[in-house]
Amino acid sequence: MRRQEEIERRRAAARARRRETTSRETPPENRGAERTNSTSSVPLRYPNAMLDNMDFLRIQVYKYEKTGLSNLFGNPTEDLDAEGVIAKPELKKTSGEGDNIKREFAVAKGSLRIPRARKRLKTVLKTIFLPIPRQVGDVTSINWGNGSSLNALEAFGLQFGRQFLDDPGNAFNFLQNTLATQAAEFNTVGTQDIFRSAISGAAVQAVGGNVTPSSIVARATGQIFNPNLELLFSGVNLRAFPFEFEFVPRDADESKKVLEIIRCFKYYAAPQLGSEEGFAGAFISSPDVFQLTYMSGKGKPHPFLNNFMPMALVETKVNYSGSGTFSTFHDGTPTHIKLSLTFKELNPVYREDYDEGIGKNGVGY
Repeated sequence: MRRQEEIERRRAAARARRRETTSRETPPENRGAERTNSTSSVPLRYPNAMLDNMDFLRIQVYKYEKTGLSNLFGNPTEDLDAEGVIAKPELKKTSGEGDNIKREFAVAKGSLRIPRARKRLKTVLKTIFLPIPRQVGDVTSINWGNGSSLNALEAFGLQFGRQFLDDPGNAFNFLQNTLATQAAEFNTVGTQDIFRSAISGAAVQAVGGNVTPSSIVARATGQIFNPNLELLFSGVNLRAFPFEFEFVPRDADESKKVLEIIRCFKYYAAPQLGSEEGFAGAFISSPDVFQLTYMSGKGKPHPFLNNFMPMALVETKVNYSGSGTFSTFHDGTPTHIKLSLTFKELNPVYREDYDEGIGKNGVGY
């Protein structure tokens, strides 16, 4: 009995010495890194032993590559690709001397499209494998404006303005010819009243009056201009994807793996401070980005589910008492955790994306 107690005492002393050594050699901010090393290239997975032929979600963390401005307007650039990177302009001739030197460049070839984020993904920092969440879906929305109107008076003014810009000398001839061709209609009393009221309203509005040509026409004639209202395309939206993961580890070891996965998401979604020295301290570097892929049990992209553009992790929520009551294993690690992640794509999805790369798979994006 005494011998067993002596062995336990020596083991406890050895553990205390190891903890003390680790505490002295490891800076406070890095303690625990040996247990949850977010920067390791070893993939993380939950559960520890995934079943064969099990569909899963692959999440790859990529180093964020800045867009840069060197690819625009013919400035020096790296490789050209189909994303519209412009070539370095060719210097045609140089004239003058000193401060008066002038350089003439050839017109650069290409377009003004900034390279898409998926073309800039180069360095994989981490890979995480998780079960596909219970709720799987995608929402694609396009912005169409509330409607654009263009009445007859505005259309005539627009046409006159274009004529004036194209050929200023003949703009007023265009005005006279247009009025002459519409003389029969314009000479009716009702039409003259409408135009007189509209012009009067425009004049009052020009000097600060709280009226419009349309409101004056309505008051004077009981009519309004036909607005020719039409719904017009006004832009695209960036898609967002919320995911809910529920972790019920079977033992303390798997629970620690879950905590390492959560730490990894938080780690790479966090921005980086600049150096404490010099001007670099005035800036914050962008967080890294994520590429998600639904994978089939055969280890290939899922043949039906949607694909993703590179995304930013914009929100992370962790509930350490997923069952409603906080409970832990003997070492304090939780037994039930709920993780909510919200990703947002870095680029909109365009029609061309469905015709190339992973966009050809399944339902596209």
